[in-house]
Amino acid sequence: KLEGGNKEESRVTYIEVHKLVARTAKQIKTFRPEVILGIGGGGYIPARILRTYIPEIPVLAVTLNFYCDVTLEVRPEPKIIQW
Repeated sequence: KLEGGNKEESRVTYIEVHKLVARTAKQIKTFRPEVILGIGGGGYIPARILRTYIPEIPVLAVTLNFYCDVTLEVRPEPKIIQW
């Protein structure tokens, strides 16, 4: 684990992410989602890996901004950049 500012962060490898997604794919498939939503800032890769295991479900992508570009303060609501 790494210390990042005032929060604790963990780093994982691509292989670890792939294995985690593969392990949870069966549970997600039984949930029967209509779409897989990849969220920019780290969610595109897991969404694409999940699509490998559940190919019949389309992938949608969204990019959000939680911080004000000028002050870097957290916004009360996320700003949708791309949908």
